[in-house]
Formats: sequence, structure tokens, C-alpha cells
Amino acid sequence: MNAPPLAIAVLVLGLLTPAWSAPASTVPMPDKGNTLIVPAASPLHLHGFNKDGWAQFDGSLVISGTYYYGNDLYGEGEGGAATLTIFPDRATRSLLPRFRRPVTDVGWVIENADAFAAAVVPGDKLAILRKGGTLVVTGKIGIRVDHVTAWTACGNANFTARFVAVTSPPRKFAAPALDAPDC
Repeated sequence: MNAPPLAIAVLVLGLLTPAWSAPASTVPMPDKGNTLIVPAASPLHLHGFNKDGWAQFDGSLVISGTYYYGNDLYGEGEGGAATLTIFPDRATRSLLPRFRRPVTDVGWVIENADAFAAAVVPGDKLAILRKGGTLVVTGKIGIRVDHVTAWTACGNANFTARFVAVTSPPRKFAAPALDAPDC
């Protein structure tokens, strides 16, 4: 006896549905000020909390989005050490932890910005920094990161990660200027 095609489709969809609808994990922050939501499809897994109450994650993932590298990210002529902030695109955000209560997203700070710069930023641009000038380089890129940490402060969602490798080459992009965080 042959099963009708509709019955087969319903059976297949029924078997696949749990994978599609797996619930996200919710993790209360130690200070009880907010809750982290970790999508079921995220490659990150909560390891625990550090002494400051910041969530620490195991695993690595690719973040694609707009990056800002330099020592004057907010156009204030501040100079100093160069930093790297990346704002994940929509597809990447669907895999990232997020906070339940609304907070301002100030991007992901990549802790080892020098390693990123060596892999991505042209030598003539890096020379400007070495000579004490100010510089901001922006573009679209995909990078693999690990050692993810998350916390909130001053109404801002803060995420840090460690740069591991470039996964898609940088593309030039006229990124808008950044607004400085509230605190």
C-alpha cells in the first residue's frame, strides 16, 4: 500500500519541526538586572560568569557585518590606542546572544584589534597610527571570533570577543559615523 504524498510530507515535516522550533536558552544575569537569550542555533554555549557577573561563552562563530577600526571611532580627535568594533548583520544577529530587556547595541568590541589590523588594514593606513595620527577604517567583513563575553552597563549591551581569522575578505563601505555610547 502506497502512502499518499500529503501524508509523507506531513510525516517529514513533523520529524523536522523540533529542530526548527528548538527553544532558545534563557539565562538570568547574576545581578538580576536582565536576562540573556541564547538562540538554540547559536554555536556559543554559556560557560559561566566571571567575578564581575559577565557571561562567558565557549565556542566560536563567524560574525559578518560592518567594522570600524582606528583610534578616533567617534570623530572626537581622541587618538590613542586603536580599537575594533563590529556591528553584526541581521543573519549573524540571529545566532548571537541578546538581552531580554531593551538595551542599546553598541557593537562588539574585538579585544585583539592589532591581530585584526595585521590581517586586514593596509600598511599605509597602519603607518598613520604608528606616526601618532588619527585614523578610522571601515568596511564589511566576516571574521571568526571566540572567547565571547557579555554584560550590560549604563543601558548598553556590551559584547567582547577575540579575533581568530578573516572568513570573508573586507569590502569597502562608506559606513556612517558612530555615535559615542552614553557612558
